[in-house]
Amino acid sequence: MKTVVIRLTGGGAISEVGTETDLPWWGYRSMHITPSVYSDLTALIANNPSIKFIFVCGGIGAFLFTDLVKNLALNTHADEVGRGIISILNGIAISYLNSFSINVYPNEIPVNEVGKYLSTTDASCFFIKPDTGCISSDSLAAEAAFLSKAELLLYVKKGAPQYHVGFDKPTIINRWSLDDIELKSLTLYEEQAKHYVLDYQACSILKSNTNEIYIIPPEIIREINTSSFPGSNSELVTRVY
Repeated sequence: MKTVVIRLTGGGAISEVGTETDLPWWGYRSMHITPSVYSDLTALIANNPSIKFIFVCGGIGAFLFTDLVKNLALNTHADEVGRGIISILNGIAISYLNSFSINVYPNEIPVNEVGKYLSTTDASCFFIKPDTGCISSDSLAAEAAFLSKAELLLYVKKGAPQYHVGFDKPTIINRWSLDDIELKSLTLYEEQAKHYVLDYQACSILKSNTNEIYIIPPEIIREINTSSFPGSNSELVTRVY
């Protein structure tokens, strides 16, 4: 059975609700996490009944909490907090898919045991537990794809295939080399301690992968057919090679 790894969108899933609030200090209540980040998965799974999906949650909203601990001079605690948020998101996603009677494994699984779970359970989808050896959910997805020998790895990034950081103006890229992404990633991390479209660790792992790799916008998740991907969506995605 074909295996597909999908790193779900992170901060790009946060948007502003189209309503006004009377109290300015309640401004944060006008922000929400777009439900489609998980609700679209039901259509994806239904469209691909013979696929085993491995999902890696992005850290939606985790920056709020990691920023807090950094401002409290608890920098060494930031990674632990970030992993905790992703585990919470994994739990929400698992519960949601369970409510539709989708055959999802009931707990998040360790990335280094992904092969065992694929071969010994009948679940059709799994969520990967954050790992201390991976610096971001991007590198966690790369590791999951490598260890599971997945045929396809999709990174869901809001705005793709248009990119801003590292370019003089917004640039659409439909094919992008890992060497160029890695160089930009290292430069950004060294200069600003921030991760790029894919972090440098993910790029290193991906160079050892034999799967097809794409960066895709969240809008196309519902219609994906993994047997003929990208199909008619070739102009809406970035092939990473």
